[in-house]
Amino acid sequence: MKSVSFIKPLTAETAFMSLRVWPGQWLKEDRFTGLLYMLGRHRAVADEIAFQNACTLSPVPITAIRESARVLRDRIMRSKAAGYRAGINVVATLGHNDEYAPDALQGDFTRMTDVDGSRSTAIFCSNDVAFRDYVAELYRAMAEADPDFIWIDDDMRFNSHGTVRFGCFCDTCIRLFNEANGLSHTRESLVTAFDAPPFDGMLNLRRAWLTHNANSIVSILSFIERNVHLIKPEIQLGQMTTQNDYDGNELDRWVAALSGEAGTAVKWRPGSGFWSDEIMRNLLSKSHHIGMSNSMLPETVSDIQSEIESWPYQPLGKSAHTMAVEVAAYIAAGSTGAAYNILGFFDESPEEYEPLLQHLAARRPFFDLLVKTQGRCKPVGVSPAWNRKVMASNHPQGKWLGTRESPYCEYNRAIYDFPMEFLQIGLPSAYSSATAEVTLLAGDTPLAFDRPELEDMLSRSVYMDGRALARIHEMGLGELTGFKVAGWVDRDCAEILTDDLLNGTGAGRSRESAPRIWPCAILGQLDDSTRILARKIKRNGADCSFPCMGIYENASGGRVAVAGYAPWTTLYTSAKALQLKRLFRWLSHDTLSGYVDSFHKVSLWLRRDENGRIAAVVLNVSQDAAEELVISIRTKNTGGTVTNMNCKETSISVLEQDGPYMKFQLPAIAPWHLALLTV
Repeated sequence: MKSVSFIKPLTAETAFMSLRVWPGQWLKEDRFTGLLYMLGRHRAVADEIAFQNACTLSPVPITAIRESARVLRDRIMRSKAAGYRAGINVVATLGHNDEYAPDALQGDFTRMTDVDGSRSTAIFCSNDVAFRDYVAELYRAMAEADPDFIWIDDDMRFNSHGTVRFGCFCDTCIRLFNEANGLSHTRESLVTAFDAPPFDGMLNLRRAWLTHNANSIVSILSFIERNVHLIKPEIQLGQMTTQNDYDGNELDRWVAALSGEAGTAVKWRPGSGFWSDEIMRNLLSKSHHIGMSNSMLPETVSDIQSEIESWPYQPLGKSAHTMAVEVAAYIAAGSTGAAYNILGFFDESPEEYEPLLQHLAARRPFFDLLVKTQGRCKPVGVSPAWNRKVMASNHPQGKWLGTRESPYCEYNRAIYDFPMEFLQIGLPSAYSSATAEVTLLAGDTPLAFDRPELEDMLSRSVYMDGRALARIHEMGLGELTGFKVAGWVDRDCAEILTDDLLNGTGAGRSRESAPRIWPCAILGQLDDSTRILARKIKRNGADCSFPCMGIYENASGGRVAVAGYAPWTTLYTSAKALQLKRLFRWLSHDTLSGYVDSFHKVSLWLRRDENGRIAAVVLNVSQDAAEELVISIRTKNTGGTVTNMNCKETSISVLEQDGPYMKFQLPAIAPWHLALLTV
């Protein structure tokens, strides 16, 4: 296998791979011996073993912690002797949920308090001084077991803790918030003020609360770091994160807190829910969540092990192939390895999982190649508009935290869910404004930005929906869009593409969605230079009337597209896919780094090195083989290499040139397989 090198990882040229092991697999001597023997037969699966210190998701009494630490010291020593780095995953610090509450930590500790004043039974407030004493004992006991590293699990958050939707609103947390912000709120008055007009006032207060949550996490992480490094300064600390918008998304500060004054290297584990492969689309959704999280990590973090989770850990719950695809897709989204959490809770025979480990070991060379090729280089392409405090703009009319809805409502859809179909028709995924060649602006998200930020965004390349257009007008920037919302239609509505050049051979083609679910915006033209790409019709083709999609180039040189009809869904027709790819090239002034030129259901991640070379990870997200797949790459190079998941290489040459783009046809990619293209 030839070596391809773009931007290398900071500390290694191989993937960071680890295996998380529940007590059922390490507590008994015979099971642990069998585990080491099985892993030895499939050595490429992982280089690290992370021992879960407990089997429940609530904090356990300190006596149980000390007992597990005694056994863990032996297991860690023997794992190191077998050639692995070995450490501990602290399953629960604050607690995930209220399961097994009678067996959980007891005592006069402050439980996490919900926005309505209700309290958990087995999840604790990180700011409680008495609870901090427990945390100190917990982490010192773990450090005394002599691990190479200690992971902090994803319960280091203040939302979605089972019965607690949003925390922590205990007296201590309210006092700390008031002191930091010069306020005098009670819990009740604070919750009311979150929804009290004017909007600017409530937005600032909400942002301050998210900062308070971020500060609370910095405080407890710094506390953990000091206690661990008092015992053994060289222990690496790592944290798992999921979707931490309610926690302020201040990952750079959390990394600094775990690194400490000595600057010890920090590990990171981004994750999200994808526990079985019954709905494969969720794999792509998780990759998007992970990409957004990875985009916030400082460049000093090189060890980013995406979570591979198969709870409740049954061998037929998720296929070995799906897990291998996950690892590669999450590396494409910016990780540099993976942490497998795939073995059972209990003392099942390790051999039950051997076919799974054998398959993952066989795919290890491909994972290593991906990491060596892309390192921490960030993907470029299409990115949703967002910032770290975007959650504060959710529910601008009120009821920010006061409903029983999911913690992530409209803004969550606008950031995490709406781009999903764009990312399955061959437009490249990006996750930050710094690497966005086209920005997606949805719903109320303009409210998350101030006027100069929006002006800058609109001076470049933006694709937006009707609701975002209405918000931009409210903020006084409508003239930069070329359109206004003249009304809404919620029934009897389909779309027909006009004969504009951007529609190409799709002109005259129609598309049907469900406007009762996502109403159609009637677009009014503000400038004679606007161009109409689609109009409203009825399903029978009659009544071709108002514009529902158009484009505009404003005085700042920015290019804007407004899609009033089904802007984010039902994009899987050849005419619509063709239109969007031509449109995004136009929006970007032909600076879009690449896209899938043919009509295939494919996801794409692109990276460009300092010499202009492109590395593209291509994932076939269809159950059909992707044959005669053509990718257009913005490059002057006329040849490239395609490497499949078996590390088989194929040299390819350019088919034809299209302006600044070279078209390459790839070898067929099997359903739900990946390939790496380097040009």
